[in-house]
Amino acid sequence: MKKLIFLLTFISLYSCLQAQCDARYFRKCAVTELLPGLSDFKVTQDNGDKSGSWEGSLNGQRIIGTYAYDHSAGRFVATVNAPVVSNPQPTVQSGESGMQEERGKSMNTSSNRIEERIETLEGKNQEALSRSESALRQAGDAEQSAGRALLEIDDLQTKMLLLERRMDQLEAGQKNSGPAQTINSSSFTNSNPSPVRAQKSSKPVAVSRYSPDMTLYLGFGVRPLKYGDLDIEFEYIDESPSHDHIYEYYQLDKRSSAFSLNAGFEYFDHSNWFYHLEGELYFGEVRGGGADFGMGYHFDTGKGFEIRPSLGLGMNYTSVELGDIYQNSVYIQVNDTKFYSRSVGIRVSSPSLSLRPQVAFVLPVLDNYEVRLGMGYHINLARFSSDLQFSGEDENRKSISDSKPLKAANAYLGVNGRRTTTSFASPQGFFIHACFGLRM
Repeated sequence: MKKLIFLLTFISLYSCLQAQCDARYFRKCAVTELLPGLSDFKVTQDNGDKSGSWEGSLNGQRIIGTYAYDHSAGRFVATVNAPVVSNPQPTVQSGESGMQEERGKSMNTSSNRIEERIETLEGKNQEALSRSESALRQAGDAEQSAGRALLEIDDLQTKMLLLERRMDQLEAGQKNSGPAQTINSSSFTNSNPSPVRAQKSSKPVAVSRYSPDMTLYLGFGVRPLKYGDLDIEFEYIDESPSHDHIYEYYQLDKRSSAFSLNAGFEYFDHSNWFYHLEGELYFGEVRGGGADFGMGYHFDTGKGFEIRPSLGLGMNYTSVELGDIYQNSVYIQVNDTKFYSRSVGIRVSSPSLSLRPQVAFVLPVLDNYEVRLGMGYHINLARFSSDLQFSGEDENRKSISDSKPLKAANAYLGVNGRRTTTSFASPQGFFIHACFGLRM
């Protein structure tokens, strides 16, 4: 539209300038036909109705006169108001026939020039009109396309409102009557915008909110570490030149759990299935940790919370404190390490392999957070050989430590009268933890 306005303005200005130039040219032609050889022609007064005064020079004489437009002849006619000269040029007083012939040639030349300029202007006007009509047609087409697009948007908005209302009705019906009904999206047409009910489904549909996504979580819980009241005998013959014989007796009270700190993440791979990696640390008389990797499935209940059952395979490390042993010589030697402290601490550590089925109940909070409560059962699949961990001080009272396999010939650990070479603390049983998660 801006280009069209600019084009029309340009054509109008051009036409005005051309008309002014043509009028001045035709006035001059009328005077020079009357007085050939006239120079310094100029219009001294323009009355605005195609008439006025003029002046010029002829053979050093100043000539003045008037001009007016003859509508019957279709051209300007000039007159002389002052005498030209006392002895006029021969060209002025030449024969009447020669003057008429010369005037006819000049008029023919002027007419030809006027016709050529008129044809040129008419061609330019036609070209400008053609461009204007093309621009108007394009603007009309664009306006029609915009109107069709607006109608389509209104139609889609109407369909979306109908779909939302129908979904609300179905959710209300699901709460009151049981399984939900689905909506067949192909039932929406231009002639029938109402949704059509599909057949009832007896199975709940799990909806995933992750495609893909990841959840990080951190929390605390209680981990199973079972052992009963134990009577423990420990004997050790150190590796010093004197081969000191050390014997201690311990009693451990019954224990079933330990406090734990949990952290992990879940990765959702474009579907309801997800992978998880979880680690934990536990503290107290029984210390250790573990990590498991597994896979699970995500259920969206549609009631504001989610359920995520999973199964993981993990490795665990458990360390149980027995007590101290006391030397009866200058030092106690374990391998090449010499403990000069009066007492040396003893712990039994053991790795194990476990299977952990669990389920997490998740409550979304705001847009990017969640609170979860997880519970499951820790199944101990295998135990590996245990080690004795010794800790004390060297001769400079610097803390040192060393280890010895529990099945070593110079070490003995008896539990309730029977020798054991594996840990007696079994990480098996129910566990529970509460965590706070961040959705990413």
